[in-house]
Amino acid sequence: MNDQNLSHMTRKGVVGLTIAALATGAALGILFAPAAGRKTRDQIAKKGREAKDKMKEMLEEGRSLISKLRNEAENGADQVKDEARKAASAASKTSTAGSARS
Repeated sequence: MNDQNLSHMTRKGVVGLTIAALATGAALGILFAPAAGRKTRDQIAKKGREAKDKMKEMLEEGRSLISKLRNEAENGADQVKDEARKAASAASKTSTAGSARS
């Protein structure tokens, strides 16, 4: 063989080897990428579910707190009404007693 043929064969070998390496890399990429993508999607979905569950929990705590505050406000309002009635009744009795003395 002469140097020209050897050089041509070497170039063909390098090109062939490069193409084979690229094909192997692409095949491995196709084989492994879906699993990694699936894993990433699963992790994203899991974090989304966790966030949704946390939001539901926070919403329920908020509802519970609002209900508790509403009940306390209603009880406080009822106590104020009762005290106002007692005060009005006492004032009425005092007024009536004062009128009877005059």
